[in-house]
Amino acid sequence: MIGLNKEVLNKSFIRQRVGDMQQIAGIRKMQFCEGRAKGSTAFEVNTGGGLAYTVLADRGLDIAFASYKGAGFSYLSKTGIASPAFYIEDGVKGFLRVFHAGLLTTCGYTYMGAPSEVDGKAYGLHGRATGIPADELNYSSEWQGDEYVLSVEGKMRESVVFGENIVLNRKIVSTAGNNAIRITDKIINEGFAPSPVMVLYHINFGYPLLDEGAEVFIPAAETESADPSYRDDVYAQVEPPQEGYCERVFYHTLKSDQANNTMAGIFNKIGDNGFGVMIRFNRDELPMFTQWKQMGQQDYVMGLEPGTNRTQGVKTVSENEKICMLAPGEVKTHEIEIKICESYETWTAEKGELKTGE
Repeated sequence: MIGLNKEVLNKSFIRQRVGDMQQIAGIRKMQFCEGRAKGSTAFEVNTGGGLAYTVLADRGLDIAFASYKGAGFSYLSKTGIASPAFYIEDGVKGFLRVFHAGLLTTCGYTYMGAPSEVDGKAYGLHGRATGIPADELNYSSEWQGDEYVLSVEGKMRESVVFGENIVLNRKIVSTAGNNAIRITDKIINEGFAPSPVMVLYHINFGYPLLDEGAEVFIPAAETESADPSYRDDVYAQVEPPQEGYCERVFYHTLKSDQANNTMAGIFNKIGDNGFGVMIRFNRDELPMFTQWKQMGQQDYVMGLEPGTNRTQGVKTVSENEKICMLAPGEVKTHEIEIKICESYETWTAEKGELKTGE
């Protein structure tokens, strides 16, 4: 349903008043025409309820720009959008030189986290996913009953001769008038040998949603600092930009409901009512939750990142955690919802839905 002026508007109501649905909601396919992004394909999604976002077809169907009623809430780094042709796996620098961040940068698929070396094989920062363009692209805007559904989908493949053959099928869906993004990933091992799967959903928030005084909701049962030197940091506190700030990483074990569903998010009282963004996912699918806190000048961002493992790199993780191994033909599914909370009342209500049974 599309809500307007507190009325519930059905398909018949809308069709009588709108000749082309792009007037109020839809998807536009576009290409960048200059700079390092030149020639790259993207999809601009407008839900008609205030939420708008851009899906990058050539960067693994990740999400770059995102805004609510004109106010941006994703973080865009100084690198800008770049074609995957500019991605070179080179320790930390290869990833960081094309890390525009955006609302979502996917890390993986067979490894992610800090650079490391295992048995003579080098693993760069956060894997190859950000440099994989999508194949078999499809996008649609269509009525399904009284809902106008907007979707973008495609297939990414991480493969190498004599090695892995992992395919990720991604579908991104929004419904007109409902300010939410649902991401469904199906990861398939199309090879003939077991393959590791490590995935991190690097969800990045920036100004004006992220600013001094913003409320960070992380329902942590346990928290561990990646570096003991900032163990006393208040991870949920948002400070103003600081000169020389060193990034900080926290690993949280989140409280969840009886079905292992959980959430985390950020709210800021911008304007009259403010708004927030809540991330929902299931800990059976994504058991680790990483928080990236960077309060530096220009590099001013907070990442709330569901994932399969910690981000300490393949060597350390393999020694201390279980890494998911997909058998040939096996499928692993991840679902994440990114939802706008349109007022402090709705934000409070969303948080209240997490009943842990404690």
